[in-house]
Amino acid sequence: MAQLVLSGREGLTVKFAEPMPTRSATERERDVVAPEKPALKERPVMTDASHGERDKAIKILAKSIFRELKMNGYETRQIVALSSELLGLVTSNIKTDSDDHG
Repeated sequence: MAQLVLSGREGLTVKFAEPMPTRSATERERDVVAPEKPALKERPVMTDASHGERDKAIKILAKSIFRELKMNGYETRQIVALSSELLGLVTSNIKTDSDDHG
């Protein structure tokens, strides 16, 4: 199974890690461990500095994605369509979360 890796400071670089060697189903099942999701109270508390750092990282990521899309020939209207789809997904997620908690 290939793994998607995003990296790079100057631009967005997307590369796929080498596929894992073929193994039997039994070997694969032994390695499967359900990831534990930390309880809400166990999650680390965000500090003001980390919020600021994340906000800055989001802006850099957005600029990098925009630049890459433009360099790869996407038109402005296509980028707007992508943005609209992302906003729709976020809106649906927020609605689902509020339905689950209220």
